[in-house]
Amino acid sequence: MPPPKFDWETVIGGEPGDSLPGTPKTPKPKLPAVTKGQALRAKYANGRKRRPAKVQEIGSKLKVWNGTAKRTAAGLRRPDLMQSPVTGQIISIQKYIHGTKMAKHLGLKVKKT
Repeated sequence: MPPPKFDWETVIGGEPGDSLPGTPKTPKPKLPAVTKGQALRAKYANGRKRRPAKVQEIGSKLKVWNGTAKRTAAGLRRPDLMQSPVTGQIISIQKYIHGTKMAKHLGLKVKKT
């Protein structure tokens, strides 16, 4: 035997989501009118939204060092590069090591880094 249906109208006088009879309904707070310009300014309040820049596949050593390219034409990536302590140029670590060895071999003074 199925259970009897529950009739909300006879119990509280309305549907399940309605308030009890005799209680005043609370009015919804009115929001201030917003213009289209105000809405746009709020949307871009923290600066213009942009998608991230596309990274080049091949570039110069400086571009690879700054992160705007993935590798050089010779295949060097950022871990393979360093900044020269003397000139400040971006150079290959292997070339730097080879140059310091050759300078020592020739009897030149080399700064320790």
